[in-house]
Amino acid sequence: MGTHKTGSATIKVDESLDMMVEKAIRNTLPTFRAEIEKEMKALEAEAKNQWLVREKNSRGSKNKFKVEIVSSQGKIIGRVINTAEYAWAIKVGKKSNSRLSAGVRLADSVLWKPMKKTSDKLTKALIDDLMKLQD
Repeated sequence: MGTHKTGSATIKVDESLDMMVEKAIRNTLPTFRAEIEKEMKALEAEAKNQWLVREKNSRGSKNKFKVEIVSSQGKIIGRVINTAEYAWAIKVGKKSNSRLSAGVRLADSVLWKPMKKTSDKLTKALIDDLMKLQD
């Protein structure tokens, strides 16, 4: 059991909370991590499919995607990155063969917006898994 104090707030943590956290990590997070990886790979595939390539002078940004799953300070973070330094600045051109409107930043439309939707989906999956632990 431990006591943690911040400002005027004090929290007492007993052994049952420690055991619950350990059980959550042991039973839920490995499954959740696999779910994150599956979703990130799907996002990567869809982003590559929608990524625009110049007809001339392409520098190959379509082939510079990377999926990362990192654990840090009790958090598991999944992300899809395009490692081309200029990827964030690519805009859809007027003559581009794309469903996206001219002038839209490509990374915003095919990486960031889908990532936000996936984040909501993964959060719900984690909550569902944690609720199962109460049984």
